[in-house]
Amino acid sequence: MLCHLCSSNTVYKKFSLKQFDVLQCKNCNLVFLSQIPAETSLKNLYSSDYYLEREEYYFNNLITNPERGKVTENIESFSAGLKKLNSFKREKGRLLDVGCGLGIFLSMAKMDGWDTCGVDISAYAARYAREKFDLEVYSNGRLEEVSFPSESFDVITLWDSLEHFSDPLVQFKEIHRILKNDGIIMLDIPNESSLLRVLAKYLYIMTGRIFTYPITKLYHQYHLYYYNSVAIETLLSGGGFKIVSTERKTIPIIKARGSFFEKGLVKCLSYLERFLGMEYELLVIAKKGANSNDKKVE
Repeated sequence: MLCHLCSSNTVYKKFSLKQFDVLQCKNCNLVFLSQIPAETSLKNLYSSDYYLEREEYYFNNLITNPERGKVTENIESFSAGLKKLNSFKREKGRLLDVGCGLGIFLSMAKMDGWDTCGVDISAYAARYAREKFDLEVYSNGRLEEVSFPSESFDVITLWDSLEHFSDPLVQFKEIHRILKNDGIIMLDIPNESSLLRVLAKYLYIMTGRIFTYPITKLYHQYHLYYYNSVAIETLLSGGGFKIVSTERKTIPIIKARGSFFEKGLVKCLSYLERFLGMEYELLVIAKKGANSNDKKVE
């Protein structure tokens, strides 16, 4: 099998699970599932059940529930992201959120003065965003199906959505087309080189590939691709972008999947992640034609 990103034939089996194998490319470090679902199957995954099962994350926050919600870690993360965007773009223009979900970040950006628009594969999520927040959101699924004019947006964001794309390189070429020449993109993604994933890998190997529980928590049907700093740079370069900023972030515990005990363990490990510089997430900003000498890591 060839790598879906760099077309190298140096792909090997990293993990073997019941539903699928997890593969990795030795050349660009991309990790991906052996079975990438068809677009129709992906749409079915993101029904109302997907969001209702994650009620705490999606519905019990200050944006979707102003009366009883609280400032959760994801809201704090979105706020920090907006602040970072504003430091790069002094004048607020047109912002597109790809994989916008229920429109929580878009609603915050709109309140902050941005002219917002969103796209999501889920018809349920897009409808919720339109009805709840009065947002312009399309549920075509594939970005190119919306047919935005070239150079339509000043900023394009991808919050926890890149790993869900069935064909990321194709999508980034479309993002390049519809982004203005002086525009920027921001993406928040899981870090394949994080401490949690390294520990899960060693537990898997040390038990003779029998103890797969941590692996099944970290590699599942919703995430099709997994990136570290090398893989994401390969993807963005192939899509016509240069990275200008990379920030490592510990995982917001509200995102963690598992029992109360498991979330507590993840919280403890997050302190060690920060100490070792192996945090769970990467927040990346890139520009069209940016000079690679401008790149900074925080």
